Amino acid sequence: VVYCSKMNKIVQCNDIAKKEGIEIGHGLAQAAALCPYVHVLPFNEENERHMLTQLAHRLYPQASHIVLCSHAYSGGLAIRLDNLTHYYGGHEPLWKTLTQALSESDVRYHFGCAWTIEAAKVLALQKHDTYVCALDDIKKALNACPLSITALAPKVIESLARVGITRVQQLLAMP
Repeated sequence: VVYCSKMNKIVQCNDIAKKEGIEIGHGLAQAAALCPYVHVLPFNEENERHMLTQLAHRLYPQASHIVLCSHAYSGGLAIRLDNLTHYYGGHEPLWKTLTQALSESDVRYHFGCAWTIEAAKVLALQKHDTYVCALDDIKKALNACPLSITALAPKVIESLARVGITRVQQLLAMP
């Protein structure tokens, strides 16, 4: 597992750790209780940034509008796709090209597609992993997401939870 001491959370785990019951978000004590022989690697932001930069370089020939989004253990890439559909002949060939490049890179990832980087990140954190481009489909997917994976401050999320608002849909429905 990869452990982030700043957050006191497991931020990555392999299939063997998952089979032992360890999940991303567990604390170190919980992981050790589930699997006494767990091998712990410290999270290193610089290594993550380096890997993301290498991946961005690999994807650059297919999609040149790439931004590194590195935020303490939840880094990723944001790629603007709407301006590329014309060159690839639609969304499906574009997505097929990008997923082929990602599979050649041998990385595991979760993704989201939305109208802003923030909305796409929420869908990626939710592990939506479905390429959607219709606004109604994006909104429907976002509505199902819990507020806990948004960029809202924990105190705001707690305050909203006290009045029964725990999902994005409930928040957007507020006047």
